[in-house]
Amino acid sequence: MELIDALKMAGRNGKIVRASDLKYDSTYYVQATDTKGRLIAFTHGEQLSVCWEPTFTDLVANDWLVVQKGDPYREEGSLKSL
Repeated sequence: MELIDALKMAGRNGKIVRASDLKYDSTYYVQATDTKGRLIAFTHGEQLSVCWEPTFTDLVANDWLVVQKGDPYREEGSLKSL
């Protein structure tokens, strides 16, 4: 599925990953941390950056998977900043 669809399905604090990334690092995932649509990338349980910014390739990829579901988003449009 596409990035935005994976984020909607995963919810707040849910974990998503691209299937192609699993080949290289099985501990890597991206997490939406709050209702502002901020994304943080993790690997081996360590945070990689303060705010992960998807590349063009990430945005057009359709191989995103939901690894763990989180809480539903509280506000409509919380992912509009993506």
